[in-house]
Amino acid sequence: MFAIKDIRGNVYAVQDGMQRPSKQCRNLLTKLTKGVKIMIVRIHETDFKGRPRKFTGDYYQGKSAINIVERVMLNPFTSGMKPMEYMRSILNRIGQEKFLLPEDDEEKAAEIFLQRMVDLGYAMYYRDTGRYNEEGYYVPGTPIEEGKV
Repeated sequence: MFAIKDIRGNVYAVQDGMQRPSKQCRNLLTKLTKGVKIMIVRIHETDFKGRPRKFTGDYYQGKSAINIVERVMLNPFTSGMKPMEYMRSILNRIGQEKFLLPEDDEEKAAEIFLQRMVDLGYAMYYRDTGRYNEEGYYVPGTPIEEGKV
């Protein structure tokens, strides 16, 4: 078992030959990330008319808004896009083409983008618990109520 820290400071615990990390490996990951503030966002799935479906979708975590946007982009259809290009395309698809994002600061643009997605019901912020389940997935806390972010 060993821990890997990437360029952005994200820490990953890896165990040789195992697809599912052991309890010792999960404990190491929890210890290494203790005290690190993690932002958690759940991006909701949409119905056939493009309306968000609450309490569905995947959780994304990161130390910053741009880190979360980059993780959301990790799929074959958007992996070649730049974050600003991706955020603009999503806003265009949901009818928010006139919504302005700062062009000179990607981090600030990502924060505004995620907040807009939350305001429109396409996403929800969650509290950081610092816990992982048996499969090694992060266990998010309770949703953060509107207006309390």
